[in-house]
Amino acid sequence: MPTDQSQRTNILEREVRELKRVNEILRKAAAFFDPAELDSATSPALPYYRPSLDIRKPK
Repeated sequence: MPTDQSQRTNILEREVRELKRVNEILRKAAAFFDPAELDSATSPALPYYRPSLDIRKPK
């Protein structure tokens, strides 16, 4: 592999590792707010808005 291509591959591999790490953090944060999120591998990474959890003052 030429040096430029090897260097680019190393950069991309590093980015993939970082993105996987961040994704895991987001998944755990979502599970903290909704433990059911941890059970579903296809669930979104971030918790979704639920009116029942709205903390604003009622009108």
